[in-house]
Amino acid sequence: MAESKSKKYAVWAIVGLLFIGLLGFGAGGLSGTIRTIGTVGDKPVSVVQYQRALSSQIRAFEAQVGTPLSFVQAQAIGLDRQVLNGVIAERTLDHEAARLGISVGDARVREEVLQIPGFRGLSGEFDREAYRNSLQRSGQSEAEFETSIREEIARTMLQGAVV
Repeated sequence: MAESKSKKYAVWAIVGLLFIGLLGFGAGGLSGTIRTIGTVGDKPVSVVQYQRALSSQIRAFEAQVGTPLSFVQAQAIGLDRQVLNGVIAERTLDHEAARLGISVGDARVREEVLQIPGFRGLSGEFDREAYRNSLQRSGQSEAEFETSIREEIARTMLQGAVV
């Protein structure tokens, strides 16, 4: 009887240690999520940015060939690597523009936002609600979108200076 009780305690001790070990192992992974693929200088390459670029490229490819394209097929033709290289190149330019102090003011960002046709209402004028709804559907906040516009303009300025 004493032998079976000691075996039970040993088994429960091992199970307890295993449970504690798994809790420690999963502490960072159970509630955490991966938000970045990496960084270029101080500029993070976000998973969302890569996902949006890849989805856009897949849709463009589908429109070009006229048939749906699965992610596995996109990987097979190297579309995922091509998009990743493009996103990294953009972030490299963003980092370099920031390092050189190239920035764009709020007025210039506002001009760009006002020119986007998708944000116009029935009257043809900028519609704040259409702007908010469109960004919400794409999963972006106004600040994220405006930052991306700001970085895009700065990248264009840097590329223009290089050319």
